[in-house]
Amino acid sequence: MSLPKEIQQLVSEISSQRSDGEVVRRTFGFEIKAGSIDLEKRSVRVIASTDSIDSYDERVEQDWDLKRYKKNPVVLYGHNRVGFLGLGGDPNHTLPIGYATDVKITDGHLEATLNFVDEAANPMAERVWQGFIQKSIRAVSVGFRPHSVHVEKDKDQETVVLSDNELYEISAVPIPANADAVALSADERRTERAALLARAAGKTNQPVSRESAPDAPSAPKESSMTEAEIKALQDQLAAKTAELTALQQVLDAEKAAHGKTAAELQTVKSKAEGLEAKSAEQGKAIETLTAANKAFEDAAKVAEAAAAEKDVDDLIKLGKLLPASKEKWVKIRVSGGAKEFKELTDDLPVLPHAQEIVKEGKGPAPSTASSLVDSAKTA
Repeated sequence: MSLPKEIQQLVSEISSQRSDGEVVRRTFGFEIKAGSIDLEKRSVRVIASTDSIDSYDERVEQDWDLKRYKKNPVVLYGHNRVGFLGLGGDPNHTLPIGYATDVKITDGHLEATLNFVDEAANPMAERVWQGFIQKSIRAVSVGFRPHSVHVEKDKDQETVVLSDNELYEISAVPIPANADAVALSADERRTERAALLARAAGKTNQPVSRESAPDAPSAPKESSMTEAEIKALQDQLAAKTAELTALQQVLDAEKAAHGKTAAELQTVKSKAEGLEAKSAEQGKAIETLTAANKAFEDAAKVAEAAAAEKDVDDLIKLGKLLPASKEKWVKIRVSGGAKEFKELTDDLPVLPHAQEIVKEGKGPAPSTASSLVDSAKTA
């Protein structure tokens, strides 16, 4: 959704008041070469600046002063270090996304290795890192102060040359339609151009500015505004700043509400995960009990079969059953149970050939059913 015209104008005015003034920013696209991305180290080697003439007829000489930068080699996203319109805001968008190492001039251009911190340090860093991996981000931009500016002429072509450049920061940026990393408006761009030309002509020692300026590339004229007019503009700026503060408060409130909803969803998710874990534990307990019950049933069947066989063997020894019928009676004992089997066999008589045979002079009676049978045969 596009912002209303009034808000766009307000953004432009406040941004100009919050600008770094002396800092110039330029974007350089690059090709990801084989081996330039190290997934394990979360790093990518980039060409941060070249001396090619850009679309604004400017050339950045590669005579970099790196002392200041190497003391604090931050890597930002889109040069964002002060939040929404310079009023602060979400630290995910203002904290550095990493740091640079091995920053040096090689083969006439500025090179650096960008090292990305992880999501715990800054969630935005992870998103930008994935952008490099998946090739949706293809450019870097340098923020620097040119200590010297001059103009080179070749026939009808004038090129503004920025030299004695002091590096302030390096940013990862999406490739914009405008080659300038901060996407300056046409008026802002003319202002910066006019200030650079003024410095090149020696007409001013003021740093590069992005405040309002005439279209022609000349030094800004002195203001003829009265104190009352200046006071009125200051009051207008204060009112618009208050409006922006209110807007920021609304944005913060919406963010807080979103955070509360996210926390509630996380609580529900945690409860669901807890129930799922408990259900899994109960499932394992049921499996264990089922296995134990199966083992118990198998052991009971083995014990019952052994008891049945013993009961049948006892009756065979008493001569009430024939050995040849053992298997049949064991099945009867197993299927009917001990009580029913006892009721069925208690009244069985001793088989005729197994009755005790006592004949005079034959010795004592056999002690087992089989010996009784043998005695009967010999009798």
